Amino acid sequence: MDAEQVQHGPKEAGYSSDGEKYRPYIDCLCGFSTGRCINWMDAGEVFDDHLRDVGLGD
Repeated sequence: MDAEQVQHGPKEAGYSSDGEKYRPYIDCLCGFSTGRCINWMDAGEVFDDHLRDVGLGD
């Protein structure tokens, strides 16, 4: 798939557990994941950074 054809945007968001703590994550349509973050603000910032890295966002 051509780089211009890759879609970006939130695919799934939720909580992931390591067996003790639940941490938020956001997955992108392209396959990128923020991974387990400290809080939703952190997850949003990581996701926003990803969108900027691919040329979307400000």
